Amino acid sequence: MKSLFHIWRVGLIVGLFMGLVTAPALAKDGHWYTALKGGINGGAMGEASGQGLSVDLDTQMGAVLVWSVGYAVNGIRIESELSWRRNDLDSVTLPGNLRFQSTGTNTAPAKGRLLNFAYMVNGVYEMNLTPLFTPFLLGGVGFSRVTGELERIGSLPFYFDDNKTAFAYQVGAGLEYPLIKDLSFEVSYRFLGTPAVEFDDVEVNNTHHTGLFGLTLAF
Repeated sequence: MKSLFHIWRVGLIVGLFMGLVTAPALAKDGHWYTALKGGINGGAMGEASGQGLSVDLDTQMGAVLVWSVGYAVNGIRIESELSWRRNDLDSVTLPGNLRFQSTGTNTAPAKGRLLNFAYMVNGVYEMNLTPLFTPFLLGGVGFSRVTGELERIGSLPFYFDDNKTAFAYQVGAGLEYPLIKDLSFEVSYRFLGTPAVEFDDVEVNNTHHTGLFGLTLAF
């Protein structure tokens, strides 16, 4: 997790540096573009129940990849987006005064993962406030294929593997920095969520905080 934070900090520093360098602005009006971004993804929390036991689940910081294609005109962009998010399970917490024998506490490590593969349609509003960079706001709707996998809670096996498709929404904001003609660097934040996903024995509060950096190419 520390290495992911380090990569994010390096990307942010590089982006800020590029924003201070005068470069030709990315062409904005009447053009298609494609973007590829990656970053870190704050995972969801949930609750698992089965075999007479109900526990709270917590996930680790994970990875995200985003690819989009869109059209820009007069500071407005409409785009289609595919994204992939993965968060491995971190720990589980027992209710009340229950304790795990292996740890002597009510918290124990868990093995499993939460995957989100989403298709979104986004609207982006660009604010041309300075020639050095372009702030933007983003909103989108679509759907996400959510997969939950749970293999172990503490020392106890807890086998589970299921997936559901759910309505998804997201909002975000960021900065776009011109590098060369028709190529820009982006640093952005996204909040993506779905209604609570109910698997057979697991309910997941499927919301994600995402930090991204990447490149946008106009053509």
